[in-house]
Amino acid sequence: MENIYRANQNMADQNRENWNTPNWNTPNRNMTNRNMVNQNAAERNMAEHRTAGRERIIRRRMARIGFNYLFVSLFVMLFGAIYEYFSFGVYSNFMLYAFAFPLVGGALVYFGLAYRGKKFPDTVTCRLHSCAIATWTVGSLMQGILDIYGTTNALIRIYWIAGAVLLVAALIRYGLSKSDR
Repeated sequence: MENIYRANQNMADQNRENWNTPNWNTPNRNMTNRNMVNQNAAERNMAEHRTAGRERIIRRRMARIGFNYLFVSLFVMLFGAIYEYFSFGVYSNFMLYAFAFPLVGGALVYFGLAYRGKKFPDTVTCRLHSCAIATWTVGSLMQGILDIYGTTNALIRIYWIAGAVLLVAALIRYGLSKSDR
């Protein structure tokens, strides 16, 4: 118990001794105006460097998402070709062109953002957009499958409506975002 009391007393003594030591985070009062201007310029340069690095990382992320959409569109194209090969000559335009949703709505959009974008979307906006593209792609594949089988279903319209709602939500969120991350 005495050791704890002695340790607490030593800490209190150190705090009293450190009370008069200068705080190195505040600017030195003896610093001249020229030195302060140079210090502020160096801080601005570091902030600009951090911003440029962050922008480069976001551009790479947008390009990577674009390449992912490119691979998804190739997979959907391959899936549609294989499915129609085994459909005995029956085909559907919805199945043939299902790859266009991830290609145009995904890959081209994200490549455009990566190479020309000034305002980058946040994570929630990207996910809303991705859900819209995925919903339209699956809806097109389902419509193609039903066309090949020769049946119809009224619930297919939900895919188109849900995709449109998700895309409008993503566009509104993108338009209302304040910063150009």
